[in-house]
Amino acid sequence: RRPVSPAFGSDLLSVTTFGLPATFYFSIAHYFACLGWLLHARTPGTGVGSRIASMTRVYFVRRKLWSWARTCPQNFEHRALLVDAEWLRTLGRARKAVRRYEEAIAAARENGFVQDAALASELLSEHLIERGRRLEARPHLAAAADGYRAWGADAKVSDIETRYARFRG
Repeated sequence: RRPVSPAFGSDLLSVTTFGLPATFYFSIAHYFACLGWLLHARTPGTGVGSRIASMTRVYFVRRKLWSWARTCPQNFEHRALLVDAEWLRTLGRARKAVRRYEEAIAAARENGFVQDAALASELLSEHLIERGRRLEARPHLAAAADGYRAWGADAKVSDIETRYARFRG
């Protein structure tokens, strides 16, 4: 390992063999954990205790994601925004959620995170479909498929085309 100057102060725990700080990988793990917990909290049949536990975990991890986003918005802001969008969706705050999804998509695209922009577009389209706004969901489904295609995730493109065939028009 070669020495790297600390980019995140005390948050920089170690450097991987690829030269990226461990914080970068921790943020990805926290990001996907939050998305999973929020999906769990929204899933019909989830018990109240389990729902509260999931939301509590997300509440505390969101603070950490935003701390990283303030430190390096180019790498972390879009993820914090997407977790916020899913948080708002889970709480039933539909309009604010849509705005956050759009902000997450814009930030991910601006900083070259094609896969995260595609994921945000897909989640936004799911949210719109749940709200009965199918026509508004179509361009986001197309953007999700295009983003996954650009990223080389052909199986995900196939999944979107199959699962959302009746909504794509």
